[in-house]
Amino acid sequence: MARSGMILACLICSAAPMVFGAGCRMSSGLDPSGERIFAAPPGQTLGAPAAPGTSDDCRRPRYADEPGAPPYRADTAVLLRPQTVVAPVGSEVILVAGVKGRDNCLRTNRRLEWALAAGSVGSFIEASSGGFLDYVAGDFTKRRKVDNNYIIGSTTRNGVRLHRGTPATDDDVYVLPGEGWVSLTSPLEGASFVSVYAPDVYPWSARVQSAVVHWIDCQWRCPPPAVRPSGSKHTLTTSVIRGRDQSPCVGWRVRYEIVGGPAAGFDPDGGSSVEVTTDSAGLAHADIFQKQLGPGLNTINIYVIRPGELPGNGGRPLVMRAGATSVQWTAAAAAISMQGPATAGIGSTLTYTITVNNSGDQSAGDA
Repeated sequence: MARSGMILACLICSAAPMVFGAGCRMSSGLDPSGERIFAAPPGQTLGAPAAPGTSDDCRRPRYADEPGAPPYRADTAVLLRPQTVVAPVGSEVILVAGVKGRDNCLRTNRRLEWALAAGSVGSFIEASSGGFLDYVAGDFTKRRKVDNNYIIGSTTRNGVRLHRGTPATDDDVYVLPGEGWVSLTSPLEGASFVSVYAPDVYPWSARVQSAVVHWIDCQWRCPPPAVRPSGSKHTLTTSVIRGRDQSPCVGWRVRYEIVGGPAAGFDPDGGSSVEVTTDSAGLAHADIFQKQLGPGLNTINIYVIRPGELPGNGGRPLVMRAGATSVQWTAAAAAISMQGPATAGIGSTLTYTITVNNSGDQSAGDA
């Protein structure tokens, strides 16, 4: 009886390859060369499906598409602005992202995930928040600051003006419906590499955008608006110092650009813009004058430029818009009018009234 059982077991073992291996070449699956754990079947690259109809067809793996078919509400791209920022250390920078749909319109209530890359300086402060109507619209995104390097938000349903709590309007940021925002800061010089990811965007090549914020340790004081008589010159002076110790930034550059008003220029060649290097006190001086005399108002934009010779940014200069100022030119505008008869007889006396009028904003006492 024991001998019969042993014979039956041997017959089952010898028949197993014919039953379970029919149509396939069976092997241990291990790579005998030792280069890898598993060996690819002959004629087949490891990890790639075998060609249909080959002897290895039964070993071909099954693949699921990822991503699958685009959903009905699939979006097409995430947008980010600005993508390059230069800001003083300790200030707060705002980045704005939007999600675009198939009709090229912005989409509200879309999840946005903001991340700071490893090695970046700075940290996130806050992001756009939502309201009760977002839940009504089916947006159940839990907006939260996970940590200083990762924050979750979504695009807003209403337009928002971020006025930073100051009366000045030139630093306001406007956020459209279908956009979301995040703010960040840094106490150190360096760069913040920020990425924003929108999971509702279907093509992977368009669901992530990146921005870089360059932080520099400097503060500046722009020249105040001035009123000067026409025909004179006016000196504009910008002060550039370091924020951490108030020491002067020597060798930095300041660019002045005339962007509005009557014809004017800067010494020495009368150009509409000029770049000046800061002196040992961190001051940059530029003289502006009129090319044609008369009343008027010139507006001047001011930029502070960190030299490329300083460490960081790969030897490229960093340009920051520091602000703007103006020069009001005053001048007399005398006009003479005369009233009296146009004709008269011989020997008659004529009476004329002569009126001198000054419509300018400066005295015409020598007229």
